[in-house]
Amino acid sequence: MKATAVVDLKMRRAGRKLLALFNSIVSKVFASYKAVGLYLLVATLATIITSRLSGSFLSFWAPKDDALSVAWQVHASFIAIGFAGLAIAFQLLSDPPLAAGPARRTIVNRLQFTRIVLFSIGADVVAGLAAIWFRSHSSVILVFFAVMLPSMAAIGYLYFQTAKIFSNPRMIEQWTFDDLMVASKKISLELAEVRSSNNVLYERINGLPGLSTDSQPSEQEPICEVLARETGVVKSVKLSLLGEISGLVSKLETAIDKSDSHEASPIPESAKVNVEFLPRVGTELTSASLVARIYGAGSLSQSVLKSVTEILNECLVIRMQRDEYGGLHLQKEMEDLQDNLILAIKGGKYSTGKRGYEYYRGIASAIRQQISGVTPAGSQITDTGEWDWLSRQIWEVNNVAIDAGMRFGVMATGAALMRCVDSVTDRDLGSLRSSLMSYEQLWVGSIGDGKSADMAVNILVSLQNLTEFAIPAKGAPIEFIRATLDTWTTLCKNAFDLDDEEIFGKTLNFHRSLFKFSDVALIRNEVRLGQLVLLGWLLLSRTKSDDAKNIKVEDLLDATYGGSVFGALRLATQREPYGRWTWWEADWSQPMEASFVQLPDYIDRAALILMCRNGIGEILDVTSDSYHQAFRLLQKFDLVKQDWSPNYGPVERLDAIETALTKVVNDWNFQRSEQLWAADLAPDKIAKFISSLDVELSNVVSILPLFEAEADSEFTHEVVRVLGGRFFVPKEFFAPVDDHVFADTEMLAQQLARSMSSGEDTIVVDHISKYGVAEDVELDGLIVRIAAWLTTAVEPLVIVLGSHAIASSLGHFDNSDPAGLGEYGAPLKLVYIDGSRFSVLLVDRKTVPKIRRWPESKNGMNPIGQHSVSASVSLVAKDDKHKEPVCIVEVGTSYCWESKEEASIVLLQVTDAEY
Repeated sequence: MKATAVVDLKMRRAGRKLLALFNSIVSKVFASYKAVGLYLLVATLATIITSRLSGSFLSFWAPKDDALSVAWQVHASFIAIGFAGLAIAFQLLSDPPLAAGPARRTIVNRLQFTRIVLFSIGADVVAGLAAIWFRSHSSVILVFFAVMLPSMAAIGYLYFQTAKIFSNPRMIEQWTFDDLMVASKKISLELAEVRSSNNVLYERINGLPGLSTDSQPSEQEPICEVLARETGVVKSVKLSLLGEISGLVSKLETAIDKSDSHEASPIPESAKVNVEFLPRVGTELTSASLVARIYGAGSLSQSVLKSVTEILNECLVIRMQRDEYGGLHLQKEMEDLQDNLILAIKGGKYSTGKRGYEYYRGIASAIRQQISGVTPAGSQITDTGEWDWLSRQIWEVNNVAIDAGMRFGVMATGAALMRCVDSVTDRDLGSLRSSLMSYEQLWVGSIGDGKSADMAVNILVSLQNLTEFAIPAKGAPIEFIRATLDTWTTLCKNAFDLDDEEIFGKTLNFHRSLFKFSDVALIRNEVRLGQLVLLGWLLLSRTKSDDAKNIKVEDLLDATYGGSVFGALRLATQREPYGRWTWWEADWSQPMEASFVQLPDYIDRAALILMCRNGIGEILDVTSDSYHQAFRLLQKFDLVKQDWSPNYGPVERLDAIETALTKVVNDWNFQRSEQLWAADLAPDKIAKFISSLDVELSNVVSILPLFEAEADSEFTHEVVRVLGGRFFVPKEFFAPVDDHVFADTEMLAQQLARSMSSGEDTIVVDHISKYGVAEDVELDGLIVRIAAWLTTAVEPLVIVLGSHAIASSLGHFDNSDPAGLGEYGAPLKLVYIDGSRFSVLLVDRKTVPKIRRWPESKNGMNPIGQHSVSASVSLVAKDDKHKEPVCIVEVGTSYCWESKEEASIVLLQVTDAEY
């Protein structure tokens, strides 16, 4: 018996080795269609050649004359029956346990089905050729051993493998999963490369003059729209051709107004030609798709425009249509997996459901790892919406699992934990946040009326293991712990909203115990932040609903937390914008309804209440953060006192908190003031201010240039005067400050430039008004009076002083450029002069005095660009005149008027005009 068993074991081993050898041979022979075709071609040629050979060495093996014909017919019948049997076998495999598409595809590929079928048919054709035209003793042997037997062996191999698959459904499952893994890696690599290509494309386009990827303002219409010449998906863009487009764009003729002297006027910004390139790698183009929009104005060179249009289409490399797009194909096959997984869970198939979750985990991990090798460091699987459908599928499966009972709920929770751990291992913060949403989803489905607390406790334990053990063990950054703590806060908030007192108490106990013995103060403060946010939410919720809740504010106040209240408040203000919690209030808003976010205000109130319970702590440190938090909290004291409850504690404690906060504010103000007085001015801020002033002086519009004398003209002038000022501005504009202080030198430059422009208008109007003759006129007769005056004026100029009603009646609505006065063609300017007695000035510039100006000459003041303005910034020593640190900004322009006895000016007062 023992010897028989040994022989039997050896026979089995030998059989397995022979089978492995046969599998290896089959896989190599049928590795590709080329290999199959080459084998059949060689067999055919060998048959033809051997049919011409004769020899007595095969005479004793000589078959009957009709042997080859009979063998051919038998072979044809065998493969026909074999194919019919395989067709029946495929019917038995028509309902695979997972995704049908990948399952059937992987079976066909693993069995080499199409190649074996092709080989069998080809073998039968070769046998037929030998039987009809090339029959000989040697060809019979060759065809039998080299063609027929391999063909029949291959069909037998198909039968054997089919039976093996039919008896082992897990093999189909594993093959299906392997196929999905290969497809997901391929597609993720493709999408990552598409994103990388688009980033390069974006940088290239925006770095070329005349090209952009940004849409133009809606009021500007394109002068040309370029349609796609080919349809399909953009595979790539030829970057080398983009430079040619940029060069051609510069040759486009823009709007040029030519005067009588044929001198070109400056090209307005709106007239510059710009090509907005629209396609991106991976986008689908149809016959109606736009490749580009060309913006600009005026006459365009049609030849250059045609060249640009041609190159725009030539730079696109088009591939297959969208219905062949791999990402969409994978999504549809994963939907089959989702459907089978949902059916398995509804049918109570626990093992199938568990394996389905593992497949989702493996595919997500494969995608993430594939992307990490292509995209830049720090990029995440959730950077774009390309894989949102995967999260949605898991979400839908979770809904079914939580409804199927606690056993499947625990399975879904475990799967969520493993996906979170994988995300932490791969340092994918976005994927972690997406996976943490499963906890919130399962939590909402596990609490409420009629729900057992066991499932809720299981979720809490799982999340605790992730937060306190799994993430620290992986050495992940604090952002990963912060993400899980945000989830804890949301779970507590959901329990409060459902007014589930038991679950809220259990959740609070878990939450306050997190990192209780941690030696990292920042982590303890992060946990404390959750209590602060929850208390703020409870306070806010009471103002939104009159319904009494079983859960009271005192329940949260009585919970013992580690960490500092003030430190937690600092973390809250560092979130942008205040973390995820601002979205909680969206449940109270109607669609398309705007509302102010109130939770941050109530978090500050909660901090004051908790300080009364737990003391001030590190608030006594005089720092910039402490100052700004203390200053903000001081604004909330009256509101907190109005809503104070005796259950919070004695209200007198608030006075001590207010005194401490006020001391922090005062100490910081004194400390900062001393630092500012002692600080030197920052050269980079001064340089930025001077540069901004140069730009702003170029942008402002004034009427003074209309009266300015030519540089080489000479005239008798009056006394020289100075327009400008000496301003004391807060030193924060030009000294080093922290990020909380807003002191923008560009804004300061803008204000000073506008002030100089306004001053120039004032000195012009005041001076030329001395020469004018005053008249009263009604609005209806204004145009008639101006028309009469225009017949006598040589260089007419109409100045409207601050009345939009008058300017509108004359056809002038803005002051960006001199405008014509209707059909009369006189330039019209609208200026604002406070306290003027007149409405309209009719000025003949041929007769009025001219003005000359130049930068003010004064120690320390330097000219600003090409303008007739000089400026300086200087220190101010500390003295009793200034309570706050200041510095001096001086701007000035020297000017003088031409001496003239008279001028043609009419001063009109419109008696019934509105201003």
